[in-house]
Amino acid sequence: ALHGTSPAEVSEQLLGSEPFHSAVVSAIGCQAAAAQLFAESTIAALAGRLVLNAAGIQVLGAGRRGLPLRAAGVYVLLSTMNHSCEPSAEMLFGDSSTVMLKTLRNVSGGEPLTLAYVSTELAVAERREKLGHWFFECDCARCEAELRIIQALGLQPDAREQSM
Repeated sequence: ALHGTSPAEVSEQLLGSEPFHSAVVSAIGCQAAAAQLFAESTIAALAGRLVLNAAGIQVLGAGRRGLPLRAAGVYVLLSTMNHSCEPSAEMLFGDSSTVMLKTLRNVSGGEPLTLAYVSTELAVAERREKLGHWFFECDCARCEAELRIIQALGLQPDAREQSM
């Protein structure tokens, strides 16, 4: 559930919302397609994609009393970029909601640009815990190297061995 509103509740509200519902049916031109669009499973899938692909943004000077405005946005380019704990790029926001990408090192032709979804200042266990939000466990070169060092020093058993 997203903030106390379930996909079933959203679906029910959209199906009963007039004239919105009728306008969507008219625009699509098919009652069955509109019903599928408003189905609980579709709402859940769309909400999941929005949550997983939203980027936190900070627009300088756009908030109350000139403070930064913090919000979230979905950007097509950013939503296609993968994570790395050694990212090749970072996203920057100026005085608008426009996102800019800045490379952090030389990038070879054909090499994908990557972003850090979480702070690279965190320890490997903390990074992996926070990355659980995106439903994956990072196995980038940095994480693997840090885990080998931790295991070699006997500070923590290998997480993969614990899950077996």
